[in-house]
Amino acid sequence: MDDLLARHRREAKALQATLTGMRKQAQADKKRKKEILADMAKLEADLKAKHAQEVAEFDATGSSANSSDPATTTLADAMDGLAVSAGAATAMAGAGAEPSPAPAPGPVEQPKGKKPNRQQLRKQRKEAALEQLQREAAAEAANSVNHEQIEREMLQALLQRHKLRVHSIAPDGHCLYASIAHQLGDASTYTSLRQLAAQHLRTHPDEYRPFLVDEATGDMLTDDGFRAYCTKIESTAEWGGQIELRALAEALRRPIAVYQSSSPDPLVLGAEFGPIDQALRVSYHQHQYGLGEHYNSLVPLTK
Repeated sequence: MDDLLARHRREAKALQATLTGMRKQAQADKKRKKEILADMAKLEADLKAKHAQEVAEFDATGSSANSSDPATTTLADAMDGLAVSAGAATAMAGAGAEPSPAPAPGPVEQPKGKKPNRQQLRKQRKEAALEQLQREAAAEAANSVNHEQIEREMLQALLQRHKLRVHSIAPDGHCLYASIAHQLGDASTYTSLRQLAAQHLRTHPDEYRPFLVDEATGDMLTDDGFRAYCTKIESTAEWGGQIELRALAEALRRPIAVYQSSSPDPLVLGAEFGPIDQALRVSYHQHQYGLGEHYNSLVPLTK
């Protein structure tokens, strides 16, 4: 069992190194961020499932064998040391937080004249070790920065000040366009707004192309690359950002106000087209959704 746990620790450490590299790649590559985050989640889930299956198989094999045979140690036997050793439990969990000491389980009371029940003792040690791991995981989570909670609280305070609330939009890649369609409240759909944004970009290449780069070379998009970019906006679930918001503001001739936790005031695109009380209002969320950045529509706060 010790060899199995040691291998699990090595594999978990190697995965964390891989995930760190993928996380940096996702931050640098906005277009593939959703895909990269999904791959990261799958890698973590696959490794957890693999480890859980291996531990279960080991425990089942040990439980079905003769308990007096030293060659057939069960999972509970292997965890004996963990029940009283915080350092060993920390190594198994991969936690960096300082573990709180776990009380060693007391002996199981047995009727007088009978020997202790070895199966009950193993079960008790196993439960104590698992409780220790859970405490350490909770301590590590408490010591880490919860970006999601911080963003939610700051954005909520900002929206309260402006007497607004969030109207949720599905996180399906069309959220920016669906949010603007909800704000317009007419026959507009995310499909029609994608077409409008793409057409505006096509007719104003000199205004927008300098801000778009080729992911492979880091250079400004060529004419062909720019046309391909416009086609992707128009006909796929490609995530939209500030460039597309600016294009929509100009095409609709309406200001668009973006509320986000990182600023005390909204970012207004197309301010030249009217006062802010006429703006289309959306919220930007960087951490609150598992797939990455997201936009929601904003509506007046009602009591």
